[in-house]
Amino acid sequence: MKKLLLPILLLSAICSAQKSYVSASASIDLRNATFGSKPTEFKPALDGTLAIHCVSKGFELNAGYEHFQKIGFSREFFNLGYLSERFIPIGNNDLNFDVLLYAGPSLIHRFGKEDRVSKGQYIFGNSSHLAIQAGISFRKNISDNFVIELNYEFMTRQDLIYMYPGTDKSIVGSGTVGLHYILSK
Repeated sequence: MKKLLLPILLLSAICSAQKSYVSASASIDLRNATFGSKPTEFKPALDGTLAIHCVSKGFELNAGYEHFQKIGFSREFFNLGYLSERFIPIGNNDLNFDVLLYAGPSLIHRFGKEDRVSKGQYIFGNSSHLAIQAGISFRKNISDNFVIELNYEFMTRQDLIYMYPGTDKSIVGSGTVGLHYILSK
């Protein structure tokens, strides 16, 4: 009986999660938008993402597109995750928010001039690379139709290994801030 307790508790937690909705979101990489990064020569540049999210009984499927023109980067992605509601007691009130843990595949496209050096020569052209990402999102409803989201994601970056042989940057983290509009509940 004890061996069944954990699976029963897990199954009941999953089944009791009643959040269900479809939303569209837009987000930006806050660091690149405000301070820039090494690839942008520390000049601000827009790195934006659009996605659609389908949540049902605590599970989420999302698909989206990211575009970062300044460095010639775009990607399509698909994620599967588990969304759970959390409460933090503050005085006589509770701060409630949702936490999403997710993972999925991406297809990264590099376009324009690629700064890949091979035997002292630059290689130009386009390339595509399969990647895997995993992350965590914190979401807070700010109205009936709008949700603000903070997200941090780790992604395998085979494109960097291709472009810069000998690099040790095979997994890269990035953070975004976004806004969801709930299309239907």
